[in-house]
Amino acid sequence: MPLKSEHTTEANITRPSNAVLVGCKEHTMDEKGRVSLPSSFRKVLQDTVILAPGQLRQVLIFTPDEYTSWLDALFAKEGGYDPTNLKHIKRMDYFTSQSEMVDIDKSGRIKVPDHLREIADLGKEVIIFGSVSNASIWNKDKWNEYMNYDPAEDFFQN
Repeated sequence: MPLKSEHTTEANITRPSNAVLVGCKEHTMDEKGRVSLPSSFRKVLQDTVILAPGQLRQVLIFTPDEYTSWLDALFAKEGGYDPTNLKHIKRMDYFTSQSEMVDIDKSGRIKVPDHLREIADLGKEVIIFGSVSNASIWNKDKWNEYMNYDPAEDFFQN
């Protein structure tokens, strides 16, 4: 399902307009792998999301439309997905076989499957943050390590 508030660009790709996923919250995951989504995210997302392994060992949260856009982006630098290219087939198979469609329950929680919790090393303390069109769930310690840099370095290098 697309974001609740959307528009279509000239390229006919669904993009969020004023309904975006932003912010960073600390949450607790229970022993069954359930975690509450931030209330601001629940206002944007539909009833079903797709959880996927991230390239940085986090769990990505997508609407189905954004998931397909993300998959397309994985191959964009190589001219798009080529079903005759073994490297492309393996990459596509990895991400689609590890991804899961999950429902958001009436309490605003999602259940992160065991294999995705293992990939991302998710324990009790997690960080959920929004990246405009998708969100991520991180191991709290790995998130803190990942964010331990000075963004000014990126902007003011000679």
